[in-house]
Amino acid sequence: MINSAIRKSDKIITISSFSKKEIVKYADAKGIEIKIIYCGLDSGKLKSNLNEQAVQRVKSIYNLPEDYFLYVGSIKPHKNLKAVIKAFNILLKEYPDKRLVIAGIKLEQLNEDKEILNLYDENNMIITGFIKDSDLFPIYNIAECLIFPSKYEGFGLPPLEAMICGCPVIASNSSSIPEACGDAALYFDPFKVDELVEKMKLIINDKNLRSELINQGYKNIERFSWKIFAENLKAEFDDTIIN
Repeated sequence: MINSAIRKSDKIITISSFSKKEIVKYADAKGIEIKIIYCGLDSGKLKSNLNEQAVQRVKSIYNLPEDYFLYVGSIKPHKNLKAVIKAFNILLKEYPDKRLVIAGIKLEQLNEDKEILNLYDENNMIITGFIKDSDLFPIYNIAECLIFPSKYEGFGLPPLEAMICGCPVIASNSSSIPEACGDAALYFDPFKVDELVEKMKLIINDKNLRSELINQGYKNIERFSWKIFAENLKAEFDDTIIN
């Protein structure tokens, strides 16, 4: 299907350098111009959900602790939730008061992966179920840190959403993620759980590092505005029409 679409196209627009390399590697795109336009986010709209009333309402609805490590995503294998739960269980041995919030999946979905189900501990982990966008951003804001452990992403929006909300990010060093997160995340190998544990300990113990990541996140997100996205997309459309 993709190759059929490419044959009919004057130009390919994709969302990251990593995705461009994947298209070149796996698709029949020889001789077709490939342009990169990063995704855009509406920072102002997202921040409008961040007020004390919204934060308190969300804490009550989802029974959230005062601070927590946060995972946002699905249970699909490439999202690597298993690594987060393994790392958190190791962390608990040294920091038994910590909590993990798993947002975006339902409890019954754990049955899809028996290993994850066996690792899950309802005393220390909170599974929120489906979350409305307007509720998600206060959840980022309260979190001690977002963990984004994916093995494979074409872009990856949750780390950028977290940065908008003043939430530091620990992210996988895989695929497109460093391209999107820049210098504003702590990186780890998604296949090495011990590396993730060490990064989590850094977030707990180094408040200066946490503040620095938050400030770097605010700077990084400036690259991904809707205005920049729209202007770049229009320029590529105009160029294609003219030529």
